[in-house]
Order: sequence, then C-alpha cells, then structure tokens
Amino acid sequence: MKTTKIYSNEKEVYKGICYVNTVIFRGRICGNFKEVSRNGVKFSL
Repeated sequence: MKTTKIYSNEKEVYKGICYVNTVIFRGRICGNFKEVSRNGVKFSL
C-alpha cells in the first residue's frame, strides 16, 4: 500500500492510505446520512 499526503496551504491535513473508491470532502455536507457498513455512509450532494 502507498501512503498519500494531502496538503492545504502548505500544511499537511491528511496522511494515510487511500483505498480504492475513497473520497475526502472538505467543508459542509448537508442532508441525511445512512450508515451502510461499519466504516461507510451513503448520502446525496
């Protein structure tokens, strides 16, 4: 596995393994969330 680093304004905001189908959102996500597994949720934008 490969470690991924994500930066914002030259500051590291995430360091870890990004698996297939992994998405990282920053900001506000509104609406209803539905838990689909121990580590997953379903929502609409």
